[in-house]
Amino acid sequence: MEGTIGIIVSILAALGGWEAIKYLINRKAEKRIKETEAETAEVDMAQKVQDTYEKILEAKDKEVADNHRLVEELRTDRDHYKQERDELRKLFDKLEGEVRDLKTSYEEEKCETNRKIARLGRMVYAMRPLLCGLAPTCKHRQPATILEEEESEEEKGGEK
Repeated sequence: MEGTIGIIVSILAALGGWEAIKYLINRKAEKRIKETEAETAEVDMAQKVQDTYEKILEAKDKEVADNHRLVEELRTDRDHYKQERDELRKLFDKLEGEVRDLKTSYEEEKCETNRKIARLGRMVYAMRPLLCGLAPTCKHRQPATILEEEESEEEKGGEK
């Protein structure tokens, strides 16, 4: 290759002199400079692409990590809400049992009160003929005894 360049330089020197040689040397140097600049530009572009790709990967990694953290928080919240729900169910069942017991005792007390009212009504009905509205010293009054424990057959049959 050196021989070829030497021949070309000799021909150019004979034809155009030193100006032609300078021109060829400058042209070759410019070509190498352009090739080097092009390679540098390619390397710079590849580096920029790689940097952009790494930034995208970092952003995705951060997003994945945030999503994992969020999923764990949601699982914790879900477990907490399940625990609260179970506690509320137990409390509801307990209160439901208490209401059922109160209802039963209320019904029993209601039946007992109705029996007492019926007994007192019979007592008043039995005493009615013995009451006199004229005076406390009325001679037509007769003494009467009414037993409180006494229950009628009707009342005993109503309980069953």
